[in-house]
Amino acid sequence: MNKRRCIHVGDLPNYACLVLNKLPSQYSHLIRDLFPVLLNYHSKCVTDELELYVGDDTYPFIDLIYEVCPFVKTCSMVKDANSIPFNVFTNQIFIYKFREYMLNKYLIHTDSSSNSNLNRVVFIKRGGSQHSDRDTHPHGSSRRHIVNEDECIEMLYRWCAERGYTFNAVELETLDIHYQIRLFSEATMIVAQHGAGLVNTIFDTKKSLVVELYSPPHRNWFKMCYSIVGKWIQIEHNDQFITVDLDNMEKVINTHYVRRICA
Repeated sequence: MNKRRCIHVGDLPNYACLVLNKLPSQYSHLIRDLFPVLLNYHSKCVTDELELYVGDDTYPFIDLIYEVCPFVKTCSMVKDANSIPFNVFTNQIFIYKFREYMLNKYLIHTDSSSNSNLNRVVFIKRGGSQHSDRDTHPHGSSRRHIVNEDECIEMLYRWCAERGYTFNAVELETLDIHYQIRLFSEATMIVAQHGAGLVNTIFDTKKSLVVELYSPPHRNWFKMCYSIVGKWIQIEHNDQFITVDLDNMEKVINTHYVRRICA
């Protein structure tokens, strides 16, 4: 059966009880909203296969949907989906169940004491649109950017080298979901500007320190992750294109990472 098709609202079957509409074309919304809801819905179904109907904002992620949710048999784009009420609502229980499902899927241990001597610091770089095939949707780096990103990376690299820690500066857009989940499950500290990639902190297994460089109105957007990680610190900036105060960030890291180790 063709896994990619486009239909109109009037052609929806009567049994189409899961229709996703107006879901923004962002990775974070799939991880936080779509996948937990799909997994919960599938667990309550009498059939092992689902037919999924989505608005065109979600359509570019169809390959990822099939990878994460192999129980989805077909995924169809509804052309005039604006006439359908939005009906995707998640909650913390769904998110925890999805987290467990994905960690088990990729055979990742959830024991925070495993490899306890490994200190891995991850910096999320603001990727470029050249890595995205979602040309019809603005990429995150066009809306937010760290002006002195190279200096941030140099400071964190030096900080890690002085302590013998492992350091990774990554563009998540270039990594498949398996590697992203494994990277975040092994991280003991994550530093990033506010963006979709921080939703991967739901896969934390080390009670990591998260340092989010954010600008209003994004405060507490990732609050569903707060109970999973060890500590979530926000450093506020006044603009979406930020210049990080490196001395202040190093002071914050020194203070809170030492507390994490001693906890």
